[in-house]
Amino acid sequence: MRKMLLAAAIVAIGLAGCGKNYGGLGTVATPTPSPVSTATQATVEATLSGTAQANVVLTQADQSGNTITTMTTGSNGQALFTGLTPGKYYCWSWIYAPNSKTDTKYNTCTTNWGAGIVDVGT
Repeated sequence: MRKMLLAAAIVAIGLAGCGKNYGGLGTVATPTPSPVSTATQATVEATLSGTAQANVVLTQADQSGNTITTMTTGSNGQALFTGLTPGKYYCWSWIYAPNSKTDTKYNTCTTNWGAGIVDVGT
C-alpha cells in the first residue's frame, strides 16, 4: 500500500510541473498529441533516380494487395487519388520497363499519405 501511495505522489508531482517555469531552468512543456489526418486524397509521384516520370500507370491497392484503381501520371509525374479513407493503409506501385527483358516494380505503402506527396520510386 505504501508503494502505491508513493508512486501516486511521484506521478502527481510530475504532472503538477507540466507547463510551469522553474526559476530560469526553462518551461516544462506538456506534449501535444499529433493530429490525425483527415485528408481524403493523396498526391502520388512516380520517380526514377529523383526525376518525376510522366505517363506512368500508378496502381493503388489495399494492404492485402487488391487493386483499387489505376491512374496515369501527368507531365509533372504526379497523379491525384481521391475518395480515400483517413488513416487507412494504401499501397501505390508502378513498373519501370526500359526494354522487353527488364522490369522493376517500385512500391510504397503507408497510412501517412495525407501529409504531402507520396513518392514511389528512387
